[in-house]
Order: sequence, then C-alpha cells, then structure tokens
Amino acid sequence: MLTACSSLFLARDKDGMITGDIPVTYASGMNVKASFNYATPIIGKPIQLTAPYYVEVRNDSLISYLPYFGRADYVPYGGGKALDFAVPILRIDITHNEKKQRDTYYIEVQTDEDYHFYELQLYSNGRASLDVRSRQRDLIRFEGYKE
Repeated sequence: MLTACSSLFLARDKDGMITGDIPVTYASGMNVKASFNYATPIIGKPIQLTAPYYVEVRNDSLISYLPYFGRADYVPYGGGKALDFAVPILRIDITHNEKKQRDTYYIEVQTDEDYHFYELQLYSNGRASLDVRSRQRDLIRFEGYKE
C-alpha cells in the first residue's frame, strides 16, 4: 500500500504576504474546484441544491459559494454570509489515499464571522464530498462532483 501525505502551512507577515518555505506549485499554481448538488445538515434530511454551488481552492485562497442549513450558535444581525466568501487559506493539508482512490484537502480559513474547517474529498471517478465544520455552526456535508 502506498500513501502520500503533504502538509503546507501558509504563514503571512503583517502586510498579508505569504512567508516561509512554500513550494511555488502550491502558492501560485493550485486550482481545485468542486460543484455540489446535495447538502445534508447534521440533523435533517438531504436537500437537493438547484443553483450552481461550489467551492474552489485557487492559489492561496478558498472561494466558497455554498448555502447553509442547520443550527447556528451565533449569527450576525441580518443573517450573515455563512459559507459564501473568498478568503486566504490559513492552513492546508493534502493527502492521497491510493486504496480509496481519493485526494483529501484539509483546509482551515477564518472569515469575519467564524472559523471554518473544510474537508474536501475528490475521488478518481469524479465524485466529490465536503464536510464543513465551524465554531458557531453545526456540521454540514455536501455531495457533488469535481470539475
């Protein structure tokens, strides 16, 4: 059995520039996108999504255009943005599982509202799944396909 693991910590200086020994392929060439057509809150039934919802890792940023269904401990006045944002990635770990034929991206980001942990799994058959954990909201899972 052969497995590979890669870990990348994106450190930023006071001006927001990336610092440290970061491979150029990750910092400037990473582009992964997955679209989702089902959402499953931790409590409740799966919900079919009709709009083109997606998540994209582009260079050192995460672009998330996803709905949120579920319980929230704290929500800003007006409802907030939930999982609709584009922010720099704080930390990313990438693993490859040869047996299950999938790549898993563990991504940590922070928005104005919350701290989010994305676990994106991309399978060799084109399927994609995403678990989103937040400090202020319940877990939600998305199912779809990679682009």
